[in-house]
Amino acid sequence: FKDASNMTSVFIPNSVTSIGFQAFIFANISSVILPASVITLGDNAFSNNSNLLDITLNSNVNPLGFFSANSMTTIKFDYSGPIQEGFCNGRSNLTSVTILQVTSIENGAFKSTSSLTSITIPSSVTSIGDSAFASSGLTSITIPNLVTNIGVMAFFDCSNLTSIVMPNSVTYIENGTFSYSGLQSIIISKTVTYIGWDSFSNCTSLTSFTFENDSQLTEFGNNAFENATALPSITIPNSVITISVNVFKNCTVLTSVTFESNFQPTTFSFTAFTGSALATVYMSSNTLSHLNSAFSLSLIFGFNSSFFGATNVEIINGYPPPPPPTPTPQPEPYRPGYINRPGPIQYCTSRFAKCNITKKTSFSSGNVTIQGTTNARRQSLIVNQSTYRHGAKLLFSNQVLNAYGRKAGGPGGFGASPRNQF
Repeated sequence: FKDASNMTSVFIPNSVTSIGFQAFIFANISSVILPASVITLGDNAFSNNSNLLDITLNSNVNPLGFFSANSMTTIKFDYSGPIQEGFCNGRSNLTSVTILQVTSIENGAFKSTSSLTSITIPSSVTSIGDSAFASSGLTSITIPNLVTNIGVMAFFDCSNLTSIVMPNSVTYIENGTFSYSGLQSIIISKTVTYIGWDSFSNCTSLTSFTFENDSQLTEFGNNAFENATALPSITIPNSVITISVNVFKNCTVLTSVTFESNFQPTTFSFTAFTGSALATVYMSSNTLSHLNSAFSLSLIFGFNSSFFGATNVEIINGYPPPPPPTPTPQPEPYRPGYINRPGPIQYCTSRFAKCNITKKTSFSSGNVTIQGTTNARRQSLIVNQSTYRHGAKLLFSNQVLNAYGRKAGGPGGFGASPRNQF
């Protein structure tokens, strides 16, 4: 069916087991469903079908069969097995992916899918390969509970990725996993033992990085947070024994670091905080004593000229003070001339002049607009004030008021009235 430009659709029955080399190349097919019976798909079988938008795979087939099918917008994987390496690499038009039964997502499977903003990974998946989603358009993702391995640079350059949920099954965060991503905050599960080289480097939106209690983390790899220029503080767990070269290099708003009370590392690079804004370090006396002994230092509680790459750092014995409590909303205070009542409107007990209502410019000293200027129309007065309490309108029936909201008979009034208040 090569060059079958008039072929717009194809039905492949369950009896088909093999589709050959370039079988449908340069056809005009818009959608394909491959049945589970297909076990062999030749290279370029569906290549250069410029209108091929929708693909359903019920069989684990050769990704090269769809080489150059770059118009693809929707794909469904419905089989037990891996999504093969590079299957959707570079499909910039891909917007919808459905994954069912799949056991793993191989290297580069969804790399450079810039229009792919969301994906649901099923619970059957146990591993995510190197660069699996690198440079994709993902905004958030949840890793299922059986995943034990997230590959090197798996989410590298995902600049729109602001949040991720990782399960306790993940024990390693590999090198460059989230580098150059848009992550804003992350909680590291207690089972993670290693944070790799450059794993969060150049995450310039990262403002919160926390660990679960009883963290088992042992090592920060080289440059792990380099250029994380929005991270203001971090707490290092007791379990950490290695802080490598340039871990917090150029973290230009990192002003505070807290070491848990039994923090006693065996490796602590003297360039760990180079170029950071570190000003305050909180630690226990045991940690201070250990650092002095293990690294031949003379650190003191108080100001120190240097601290592992940072300069002029104050070391404080203990923990940082807790944040101030969230203020409790207070009821609106009583003011003379007001009665506070439930609902969005406050009713004045005195003249309009005392009400907190924006002055209407069409009146020299009035506070409201009163519609109706004849005696007859004043029997039903409407006060319009679009900015007053959710844009409410106040209706006054049979209340004779003048344009100033004062007693009729005052300036601009038309006689006395006892009902000039509301």
